[in-house]
Amino acid sequence: MTSSQIQPPLLWTQGKRPARWEMARLAADAGDFLARYTRRPTPSDTPPQTRTRKDLVVDGWLRAGGWKPITPTGGGARVISPVDPEAVARRMTSTAAPAGVRQILERVVSILHYPYDLPDGVTLAVAAEPHHLPDGWWGYVSGGWAATLTGTPGQTLMIRMPEVPDSRDAYDLRDAMRWLHAQPELGTVRAAFATDDPEEAENALPDLRYDLPHAGDLHTRIMLGRLLYLYRRALVHRDQPVTDLVTTLRSRYGNAA
Repeated sequence: MTSSQIQPPLLWTQGKRPARWEMARLAADAGDFLARYTRRPTPSDTPPQTRTRKDLVVDGWLRAGGWKPITPTGGGARVISPVDPEAVARRMTSTAAPAGVRQILERVVSILHYPYDLPDGVTLAVAAEPHHLPDGWWGYVSGGWAATLTGTPGQTLMIRMPEVPDSRDAYDLRDAMRWLHAQPELGTVRAAFATDDPEEAENALPDLRYDLPHAGDLHTRIMLGRLLYLYRRALVHRDQPVTDLVTTLRSRYGNAA
């Protein structure tokens, strides 16, 4: 697949504007993806001594709130690494960061001929119109990239994320969970919100039919689709605030057993 063939995901570009806590997690996923395809030079035994602020990657170390060693290729990182960490770091800190980082992501996707299961955060970064991306989006992409580059895939939880809403204040989600309980044909979706299996959660997403513009209760289906996508992600990355939110919504407003 080339970048020109990628379409922004309807789940995040139609309906009500996604919340900041949702988009931040998608952006961090885009950074995590980019880090998996970034070259990993072996770090030197000691941190660099350079005082030049423009040096962001030196001797296998990344300047990210202090010098942090880049995790060598191995430990879950991809073998194919088409981009240099120095190039990514320069793009992320430039005044033209959005365009530069988007171009690097486009390059990675094109080189790898990536299949259709790109993370939603990547497809948004590459294909979405700028107005669909909130303020701070590229900062979370950068944070996700740095966290994975100096840690392991999924280390995006190490960066500070916006807090998820309290279930009592998440009116759309409360109403959506009540609506879901009243739909007998959506038993797979109800089960997906109760599972600990990310694959089961992912497989239930199409059942919500949020991609059909004339589907009944489209707004509610979109809300549930977003929550289920992030719940699946939370199961993979152990994003406890999101799993706690789903558990509370399900128990209080879904009438779940």
